[in-house]
Amino acid sequence: MPIWTNYHYNEEDYKLLIASLRNPNKYRYGLLLKEEPKIKGGRKGTKVFKLPEGYLILSHKPKGRYYTYQDLAKKPIKLIPFTILWNPHRQRMQLQINRDYVRLQLKRAKQLSSSAFWKPPKRKTERSYIKAINDLTRELKAIDRYAFVYPDTKRAYNSKLKKIVYKYLTSVIGLSRNRALLTIKNYLTKF
Repeated sequence: MPIWTNYHYNEEDYKLLIASLRNPNKYRYGLLLKEEPKIKGGRKGTKVFKLPEGYLILSHKPKGRYYTYQDLAKKPIKLIPFTILWNPHRQRMQLQINRDYVRLQLKRAKQLSSSAFWKPPKRKTERSYIKAINDLTRELKAIDRYAFVYPDTKRAYNSKLKKIVYKYLTSVIGLSRNRALLTIKNYLTKF
């Protein structure tokens, strides 16, 4: 499958959304629009955020003056790195990491592992390869600071990433089995 977005997570893109979720909120309804909305948001229970995906409107009520919002308890809103959903136990909206984005990072790792050379023909070294892979994991760890991640998702990511890196180190770089496992243990960042 192709990589569906070139977007790399930047905390600044979601700064206002993250800040609004730190405070107690009752935003149970929301809507994601591509075009600029007719409302500006304000004190009457709606907030509007400009995100890389478009405009996100959050509301306390299911219907507004111009829009009918979807219930986040029934149908969460998927952004590129996040999923916005309603947590019934805490009675508030929360962010969860988008599992598709975790899979995307694994695809990027496979893409990095598909060749022994960087774009301008320059041979990948063990150190530069591990650094590039760790950058992908650090991106997920930055998202993890604000969004809920299931432990199973983390375990699955770490396990699959180890297999990808092990295969690359033994087959392309030509390290021995023990040396590859030692490199993974010492230098690969865990999610």
